[in-house]
Amino acid sequence: VDAVVAEWEPGGAVAGKFRAYEHRPQQLELLRAVANTFNTGGQLVAEAGTGTGKGLAYLIPALHFAAQNSERVVVSTNTIALQDQLYDKDIPDLRRLLPVDFKAALLKGRTNYLCLWRYRTERERPDLTLDELTTLVKVLVWMPTTATGDWAELNLTPPEKAIWPRLTTTQETCLGHQCTFYQNNTCFLYRARKEANGAHVVVVNHALLLADLVAESNVLPDYRYLVVDEAHRLEEEATEQLGYRVSRRQIEQLLDQLARSSGGRGSLGDLRNRLRPRTAASARGDLDGEARKLEQHVDASRQAIASFFSGIAQFLSAHSSGEGDYGRRLRLRPAERAQPDWTQRVEIEWERASSRLADVMASLERLHVFFTGLGESKVASIDQLLLQLLAVHKQLQMARNCLDAAISQPDPNMVYWITAIGGHGEPDLAIHAAPLSVSELLRRQLFESKRATVLTSATISVDGSFDYLGGRLGLGGARELRVDSPFDYQKAALVYVPADVPEPNRPGHQRAVEVALVNLCRATQGRALVLFTSRSQLHATYEAIRRPLEQAGVVVLGQGVDRASRRQLLQSFRDSGRAVLLGLASFWEGVDVVGDALSVLVIVKLPFPVPSEPVFAARSEAFANAFNEYSVPQTVLKFKQGFGRLIRSHQDRGLLVVLDTRILTKAYGKVFLGSLPPTEIQRGTVRDLPTVAAGWLNANARQPRVPSPARPRQ
Repeated sequence: VDAVVAEWEPGGAVAGKFRAYEHRPQQLELLRAVANTFNTGGQLVAEAGTGTGKGLAYLIPALHFAAQNSERVVVSTNTIALQDQLYDKDIPDLRRLLPVDFKAALLKGRTNYLCLWRYRTERERPDLTLDELTTLVKVLVWMPTTATGDWAELNLTPPEKAIWPRLTTTQETCLGHQCTFYQNNTCFLYRARKEANGAHVVVVNHALLLADLVAESNVLPDYRYLVVDEAHRLEEEATEQLGYRVSRRQIEQLLDQLARSSGGRGSLGDLRNRLRPRTAASARGDLDGEARKLEQHVDASRQAIASFFSGIAQFLSAHSSGEGDYGRRLRLRPAERAQPDWTQRVEIEWERASSRLADVMASLERLHVFFTGLGESKVASIDQLLLQLLAVHKQLQMARNCLDAAISQPDPNMVYWITAIGGHGEPDLAIHAAPLSVSELLRRQLFESKRATVLTSATISVDGSFDYLGGRLGLGGARELRVDSPFDYQKAALVYVPADVPEPNRPGHQRAVEVALVNLCRATQGRALVLFTSRSQLHATYEAIRRPLEQAGVVVLGQGVDRASRRQLLQSFRDSGRAVLLGLASFWEGVDVVGDALSVLVIVKLPFPVPSEPVFAARSEAFANAFNEYSVPQTVLKFKQGFGRLIRSHQDRGLLVVLDTRILTKAYGKVFLGSLPPTEIQRGTVRDLPTVAAGWLNANARQPRVPSPARPRQ
């Protein structure tokens, strides 16, 4: 350990070769702790402040240890962006510098990789739209140049991204060893898995890490050492992976694959037409008869599923309290299941729909026996279309099992709810389930099976304690380390709270937010990221501030306002230099804008979860004081993530404006402020905000660029 750390000390053998290397004692402290954990085993939970360089702090000991001991270390991140950064930038840098020979691999979920068989199947369709043709041509041009088949290399438009899933596989639709491309070693997914099997360090994301826990067959190669970066997101991703969602559209699309309601053939028709000319005359009648039976069962299932989800819609409308940002939602508790219309509209209709789906699956099984018999007698070959039918059978079986559990046999350790997501036309109805807790599963199936585990993030502690996240993840007896940021926040940042803004949901709050933002962003010439918790409030604010700010030469960008992707919005924000970006949940973390383009961060409302959100509400019931023990800690971690967007380098200077006065007036406000790095905090007014902001930025900027504003009128 000492030898590895010494290489990165000032004047060390490796540090001297790395031009971009900046000596940070905090980084070396974390590096030493990670190396010791690999050597001795056990668990390390490490909070590393922004700017620590934690990626190198765990990659360096991981690469050394794995290569020298012929072990494998899996490194997991929450976002694919960080995953790509580690593999495409940090690991190549270390390959040139470290005195060890190592192999590293990048592994993503299967939907990130082009499936050559699915591509070929789509290309042969006679009814392609213009968007589909454009996407297929773009992929065709790209195919000879890619070594990975990873769609991250493609610059797809939103309509093209909607088509991409048809060019990938799921576990159910993958042909596996029976696929020609697997057999000739050109399958991108299996080539990536083969590389991972031979690597010392495999970089994955949380979704894949957790999918490996519940997969029927191993997704990841065997490993005994694990690093979890962005560990504050592990519980959320585990909840996602261990739950499910079954929608009306999902089932209808599966039935359409068998026999399309619009009159198209579907896979069954394609298979029958392909086999019929090669089928003996004596067998054609049986083939046509079985196919007709299946088509009849599919039609009956469509009607039964439509009736079932119509009952769901009526129940939801009768018992939910109204629509929110994301449509209508209702948690299914014993009280809801005890309603008379639950039995009449939901349970009885489900029994009928379940029976019709069972008929479809039984018919598919008979067809499989029939087709297999043809193949064995060499009358016709069993080709990949037959495997598609089997994949639909498996997916229908899973959907039926999930719905049966949610409707008829609810598990007390699961949370169930119904949603109706709006949009144009008929809303998409779905039934969801999620585990009530993931801590025991993570402890038993992930952490206890590893010799050493390192969990790290910039946001782990709440008011100086690691207890909250440790409890949520099922950690016990882990060593704890808190490494402060190397940034001097006393000089780099100012926190300003206008005390005269009405509390959220009080009269006057929205108007005060709009006035504050217009005057502030005029004074700072934009350069502001504004974080919201409500889509409707973001849209209302965008409409109110866009015109007055654009008249002042400030560009206003809004998430979800137009078709721009998150990446496009961030690029426009960086390039403009005079922009205001309004963002929702995905902008609270993972935004890295260095320099003057982001000089002001505004948090409109403390990011408390919606109390009625089903998983949050169910988990809250386990606490004696759910607000202080569960809601506040969860919100503090998100608040800290938001604050982390402001200062991204030693040279950055920035102002945090909190437009939620509860941070001053409520007792829990001290927990939020106490979780920030040591920073000057000013209490003021909306009227003084523009003057304070422009004055502070001018006084602390490398080159003053903000003129002192006239005192604004309200």
